Amino acid sequence: MAQARRDKNLRSLQHWICKALVVLGALAGKLGRCSSFPSVSVQVVTLNRPQLLLEALHQVEAQDYEGPLEVLIMDDSEQSNSQQVEQFASTSYLG
Repeated sequence: MAQARRDKNLRSLQHWICKALVVLGALAGKLGRCSSFPSVSVQVVTLNRPQLLLEALHQVEAQDYEGPLEVLIMDDSEQSNSQQVEQFASTSYLG
């Protein structure tokens, strides 16, 4: 029973990582900016909340931090939000 639970948790983690990598691929192009400020990573974790995900991305975008910024999205939603995130990335300085 414990092994089955560990296997299920591992599959769930792998699923999250795969979704995060898909989204990062869309955002990877313009994330690295050169500056004397240290880099900052922002993790956005969501489950079945596409509007809140986009709101969180807009909040990250609204920050005035001048250093390199990395956004990691972990989305375990039943439906993919990749299209909305890619659309956001195409119009955002983050993307």
